[in-house]
Amino acid sequence: PTWPLTNLAPADVAAGILRDAQDSREQLAAIITSTANDRFAQVIVNRLWQRYLGRGLVEPVDDWQDTEPSHPQLLEFLARELVTHDYDLKHVARLILTSHCYQREVLSQPTAEQTELLATPARRRLSAEQVIDSLFLVAGKPLDAEPLTLDPEGRKEIKNYLNLGVPRRA
Repeated sequence: PTWPLTNLAPADVAAGILRDAQDSREQLAAIITSTANDRFAQVIVNRLWQRYLGRGLVEPVDDWQDTEPSHPQLLEFLARELVTHDYDLKHVARLILTSHCYQREVLSQPTAEQTELLATPARRRLSAEQVIDSLFLVAGKPLDAEPLTLDPEGRKEIKNYLNLGVPRRA
């Protein structure tokens, strides 16, 4: 396999950041979140944009190989905001959600040009969890669920499982 981030090498990572310089996972984490790596912040911002508006600035959001962003300056701005605010996703979400683009009316039949120019947010279906939560809320019934428990190692007795409590929503 080839290293996809040719402009970033493990030697570029500041030695003071790593607790264990021999740990390859720690090296990778430091390289990915390095301020020299603008791709990581752009990918995160693109996924946020896609989640809120239904279409990413780079489509498809999973493939950046030979794809150009539809609005490169917007992508760079949001990525820079994410990095300068210590990767605070709420800050970027606030910027997106208070933007004129997000607050536009959703058109039922947008043209391809309107969709490409982000003239309207895309219509989206509710997730399965949202449908179930809505049905329980409308019916006025409580969500009847057992406590969520977890055994990450798969070896503990049931009484020693990690208890995450009773879910209030799906």
